[in-house]
Amino acid sequence: MADKNSLVVLWTSGDKEVAKKMVFMYTLNAKTRGWW
Repeated sequence: MADKNSLVVLWTSGDKEVAKKMVFMYTLNAKTRGWW
């Protein structure tokens, strides 16, 4: 289990483009904007 200061994102798609264009951008914005 992750500690309270981390966010774990489980992505189950095998499509690398989706990861690059959606998941990575989402996690970057979540971190920089303090969503979590």
